[in-house]
Amino acid sequence: MMTNSDENVRLNPEEFKIAYKKDAMTKDSYHLVHGVFLIFGIIHLLPVSFFVTENNYWMFKFRNTSVSSNDPEYRSSLQSNFASGTNVAQSIPTVICMILAMVFGYKIKAKLRILTALYVMAACFVVTTCFIRVDTDNWQVGFFAFTMSTLAVMNGILALFQVSSLALLSKFPPAYMKTFLVGQGVGGIFSSALQVIALAAGTSSQASAMVYFVVGTLILVLTIVLYHSVHYQDFYKEILETNTEDTKRDLISVADVTDISAKIWSSLVIVISGALAYVPTHPAIAVLVVSEYKSEWADKYFVAVVTFLFSDICCVVGRILATAINKRPHHSIMALLAVLRMIVFIPLFMFCNAWPRNHQLAVWFPHDWQYILILGSFMISSGYFFNVAFLNVIKLAPESEENSYLIMQTVIGIVGAVFSPLGVLCVNLL
Repeated sequence: MMTNSDENVRLNPEEFKIAYKKDAMTKDSYHLVHGVFLIFGIIHLLPVSFFVTENNYWMFKFRNTSVSSNDPEYRSSLQSNFASGTNVAQSIPTVICMILAMVFGYKIKAKLRILTALYVMAACFVVTTCFIRVDTDNWQVGFFAFTMSTLAVMNGILALFQVSSLALLSKFPPAYMKTFLVGQGVGGIFSSALQVIALAAGTSSQASAMVYFVVGTLILVLTIVLYHSVHYQDFYKEILETNTEDTKRDLISVADVTDISAKIWSSLVIVISGALAYVPTHPAIAVLVVSEYKSEWADKYFVAVVTFLFSDICCVVGRILATAINKRPHHSIMALLAVLRMIVFIPLFMFCNAWPRNHQLAVWFPHDWQYILILGSFMISSGYFFNVAFLNVIKLAPESEENSYLIMQTVIGIVGAVFSPLGVLCVNLL
């Protein structure tokens, strides 16, 4: 009878590495590495999520100080363009840092890259927290520029973290990718739920923002501590010793990128379509949608609960469905469906009850239930397609897993950067 070890001897080195990764996951004592990749997934988008989700605070900071009314019709240009402006501010540094990290990042050990990114992000959160109590009414434009600059720095360094964490993740069994993807969804729910709690606990938007950003800083500090700790775990060290980092290998060539892209083309189409659907809709337009009911609850909680918390829950539902349902349509059909999804949802959001409407574009969906149905469908399908795209890589290009993930993440960043003005354009077309 042939044992696993006898079987592995007959495999070539690449096949042996894949087989080892599949067998090794039973050795992760106390699921510590699972925990680290879960929190990596949580903070994969957490800095951006925290900045965008704390909508009430930014609406207060950039409000029209000459008008006492909170009526959405009187929102200032800074308020209206904050969410879409964040996409523009983060685009260039994200793409530059992502490409540099993908092409030259392996020259620096993953541990140093990840820790550097975590420390810089934590510093950005501390700086943002310090400005919460500062009166910025007399220099709103300057503070807007400062905030966008901080966000640009944080997104550039976040791109380094994303590429580095995906490169590290590729060395582990597929189960860890599922944990990481679940963490991404949980991160959205966490930030949205925290905002609702902060709004309920705080007496003002500034008080709730203080709770929000302090907790965000503590999460980054906890991640730094856990990442330091996992390096002492035997399983983690064993995986890294089996998949050693080669800091002297040749740069990834254009031919390699082309070859890998041809293999994972369907996954690339899915993530490109997903990114293009997000740029002009969520949060650019979605954050401007108001409830049909005029009440204190709606003014304070509608965006936090519906636009963010509900949407993040729906996104996780989609991610779970993608992980749980192994039988899917052919990857080419999935790519086609992703494109059709993008074409359908962008105009649907534009005709929701978003204000102000500078060009008086018709509101075809004035009721809350209509917006909730559109938003829920959009986010469930988004979570599903996004997870399918990454999970398919393991089947489409198992021998180039690391580079496949890096190419996909870089493409997402480039698409988001190139088309980031679409968010501003769509907001001003309303």
